[in-house]
Amino acid sequence: MIVMPVNIFCYAFRIKGDLTYNYRGPRTKDDIIDFANRVAGPAVRLLTSSALFDHTRQRQPVFFLYVGSDAPLKEVYIEIAKQLVVKTQFFATSQNILPQDIQPRGDPTILVFKDDTWFHYDEAEDGDLKAWVTQELFPSFLEINSYSLYDLSESGKF
Repeated sequence: MIVMPVNIFCYAFRIKGDLTYNYRGPRTKDDIIDFANRVAGPAVRLLTSSALFDHTRQRQPVFFLYVGSDAPLKEVYIEIAKQLVVKTQFFATSQNILPQDIQPRGDPTILVFKDDTWFHYDEAEDGDLKAWVTQELFPSFLEINSYSLYDLSESGKF
């Protein structure tokens, strides 16, 4: 991993060959390590057990989850995850990993987990998947600082 300062607010991480990711988040050790781990791995990580799902739900304030079998929607989800992995976490799992209180509508589907609850993506209601993901990136109550203000302005959701 190579870290290069781009300017006072941004660092560029070169982690995967020639791919470079710009980091604009808080300058704490934990935030920087979280970012580096997120972009170093696959854009979409598999949750292969209920315990791993529960662990993810406890540790991630906001994350997206593809549930179901392979379908064209999964390819779109993966492409969006590659573009937005710098901002949040993306996962995939099968229906049988989820707890009984989480019953997705159909197979496949995409869920966002935040604010101690979860929401479905509905193409007819929500429109473009990337626009929906961008709008759902933040919890309902977000600490506004110089880092989150920039990302929030890009989301189009005020």
